[in-house]
Amino acid sequence: MSKINLNLVIHNHQPVGNFGHVMDWAYDKCYKHIINILEDHPKIKISLHISGPLLDWLIDKQPKHMDQIVRLVKKGQIEIIGGAYYEPIIAVLRNEDALGQIKMMQDKWFSITGIKPRGMWVAERIWEPSLPVLLSQAGVEYVILDDEHFFSAGLDKKAPLTGSYYTERQGKRVSVFPSDKGLRYRIPYQEPNKAIEYMAELANHSTKPFCITYGDDGEKFGVWPQTFKSVIEEKWLDRFFAAIESSQDIIKSTTLSESYDNLKSEGLIYLPTASYAEMLEWAMPADSITDYEKLKKHVEHSEEVKDLVKFVKGGFWDNFLVKYPESNHTHKRTICLSEKFSSSRKKLSKDAVNHITEHLYKSQCNCAYWHGMFGGVYLNHLRHGLWENIIEAEKTLDLELKTKPEIKMLDFNLDGVEELSFSNSVYSSFIDQKQGGSLVELDYKPANINIVNTLARRKEAYHLQMKDQLHCTANLHIQDGAFDSFAYDRYNRNIFMEHIVPLDTSLDDVRLQRYKELCPSSSETYEISNVEKESVKLKRTSIIKAGNVNIPVRLEKIYDFSSTGLDVTIGVMNESDDYDIEFMLLMESNINLLSGYDKQRYIKIDNLKPEQNNLASCGVCEAKKITLIDEYWNYSVHYSSQVKSKLFRYPVETVSVGENCGEKVYQGTCLSWGVPINIPAGGGTAVSFKLSFTSKLSE
Repeated sequence: MSKINLNLVIHNHQPVGNFGHVMDWAYDKCYKHIINILEDHPKIKISLHISGPLLDWLIDKQPKHMDQIVRLVKKGQIEIIGGAYYEPIIAVLRNEDALGQIKMMQDKWFSITGIKPRGMWVAERIWEPSLPVLLSQAGVEYVILDDEHFFSAGLDKKAPLTGSYYTERQGKRVSVFPSDKGLRYRIPYQEPNKAIEYMAELANHSTKPFCITYGDDGEKFGVWPQTFKSVIEEKWLDRFFAAIESSQDIIKSTTLSESYDNLKSEGLIYLPTASYAEMLEWAMPADSITDYEKLKKHVEHSEEVKDLVKFVKGGFWDNFLVKYPESNHTHKRTICLSEKFSSSRKKLSKDAVNHITEHLYKSQCNCAYWHGMFGGVYLNHLRHGLWENIIEAEKTLDLELKTKPEIKMLDFNLDGVEELSFSNSVYSSFIDQKQGGSLVELDYKPANINIVNTLARRKEAYHLQMKDQLHCTANLHIQDGAFDSFAYDRYNRNIFMEHIVPLDTSLDDVRLQRYKELCPSSSETYEISNVEKESVKLKRTSIIKAGNVNIPVRLEKIYDFSSTGLDVTIGVMNESDDYDIEFMLLMESNINLLSGYDKQRYIKIDNLKPEQNNLASCGVCEAKKITLIDEYWNYSVHYSSQVKSKLFRYPVETVSVGENCGEKVYQGTCLSWGVPINIPAGGGTAVSFKLSFTSKLSE
C-alpha cells in the first residue's frame, strides 16, 4: 500500500454586484465555518481560492476572518490559489484583460500575505488548448481541472486519475491537476468514512506515492440546498477532517504546491476544449440537449459500449453567446470597450486608468453570461451587475477623452452589419439594423442602467420535464402558475420594435404572441438611408398580406436624438396602385427597471397612477403617455405616442430553475402602442413615438 497525498482545493465565489446581504448570508452559512473548522484541525491543509468580489467584501466587512486566513497561510495550513480577479471565462477575453485580471489577483494576495500564488483556479474549469501560452506568460505554474477533461482526451475512465500532468502550447508549459469525480460526488453527500474507504482502495492498488485531488465549490459546505444542516449543524466537515487525521497511515493532507514540488509528473497530455460535462450539455440548444440526453442514456445502458460514454460530449461554453444573444451583446460590448480603452490608455490620467480597469474587469464576471441549472443569465440583477460596470467604465473613458455626441457606425458584434450608436452625457443607445432597426441597448448614465436589459422567453430543455411534473412534483417543485400566460418569443426583446398586425389584435394576442404578422418586421434588416450628426434614417421594402393579395410597402424609420432622449418616426408608404391597406401599427418597447413588484418602481399613465401600477401589472387602455418611475435611483422613463392609442402592457417573465423550484422570473415590462392605420393606394402615413429620461425630481 502507498500513502496518498490528498489535495483539498476549495473555491469560494460570489458574483459582481451590490449583493452585500447575499455575502452576509453566505459568510454566516459557509465561509466562516470552513476556516473555523480548519483551524480546529491543525494537521489538515487546503488550497483555497477566493474570487475577487468575495475577497474585496471580506477585506472590507470581515477583517478578522482575513486575519485568520493570513495566519493559516503563514502556518502553511492554507495555500492560496490565484485566478482571474473577477472570475471571467479567460478563454473569451482579450489576452491583455486576461493577463491583467490574473496579475491583479496575484498582486492582491502578495500585498496581503507576502506570498504570490503559484497556481490558479480556472473559472468553471473552461479549458482551451491555447491557454498554456497565456498562463505561462502570467507566471502560473499549475491549474486544477475536472477529470472529465482528461477522459475526453482518451485516458482510461475505468481507473481514477491521480497525480498531475504537463501540457503545453508553443513550447509554453503548465501543469494540470485532475479533480477526482469520485471524491466530488462523495463530498459532502456521503458519510466521511465513505471518502476515506474510497481513497484507501486507491492506495491498495499503488506501490508508489501519488496524489489525489478534490476541487469544488466551497458553497457545497453550507450554502447549497440542505447542506448547512448536514455539513455545519451535523458537523460533516468537522468529522471529515477528523477522519483524515485518524488515517495518517494512509492519507497525508497536502497542498497543490507540495504535490507539485515533491511528486513526479505523470507525463505529457494535450487536453481538448472542455469543461465539466454538465456545462458542455447546457451550452447546447434546447432541442440538441434532449437529443444528447437520449444518446448518453443509450450508451450508458448498453453493455457493449457503456465504457465509451467519455466520448459522448456536448458543446462548448462559447455557444452560450449564440444561445442567449443578450449575452453575446454584453460580451461584445466588453470586447469593444476593452479595445477602445487599450488604444486610448496613454491619453488618460492614472486615476482614470485604474477606475476604468476595475469596472471593465468587473463587467467580465462569468455568472450572468450563461445558464445551467440555477439563475445565471436569467437573473436580471446579475446582468445589471455587468451593465452598471460597462456603463461606468465607458462613461469615465468618454469624459476623459472629451467624446462629442454623434452617431457612430461599427460592427461591434461581428455579425457582418454595422450597428449605429449615439452617446451623450445622459444616455447611450445602440441600433441594430438586423433586428428591425430597433434599440438593442439604451443606457441611462446617471443610474448606470441599461433599460433594454430584457431577456427573451426561450425554450429550455428542462421545460418539458417541468410541464410533465406540474401535477406530480415529487422530484421538481414548480411554482404555482409558472406556465400561465407564458409563450416563447419569436424575437429578441428590444425597444422601438414595430409590428404590422390586424386591427382586432387583443392584449392576450400580444402577450402570448398569437397575433399574425401581416408584414415581417422585428427580425427584418433595415438599410441605412441617411446619417447626420444626431439623426439617422433607415429604410426597407416589404409586403403586407391582405387576404390573398400581396401589397408592396416601403417603410422608413427615422431616429432623432436629443439631450434627454430620442424620437422615432415610422413611415409606411403604400406602393400599390389598386389596394388600400388597413392595419394596427404596434410599436413595442421592452424596458427593465429590475423589479416588477417593488413599490419604489411603478407606472403612471397620462400622469395618473392606475390601481394596478407595479411594473409587472398587465392591462390595456387608451392613452398617449406612460411613465415608469424608479424612486430608488431617482429617475423616470417617459414613453409616449404622437396620437392617442391603445396601450398594451404586460410583464416579460421567463420560467427557469431556481434553487428550490421552477419559477417565474421578471425580465422587464413590455409596452406597446397600438395605432390604427388606413392608407389608400399610392398613399402614405407616419407616426412618431418618444422615449426620454428625467430625474424624478424634475418630472
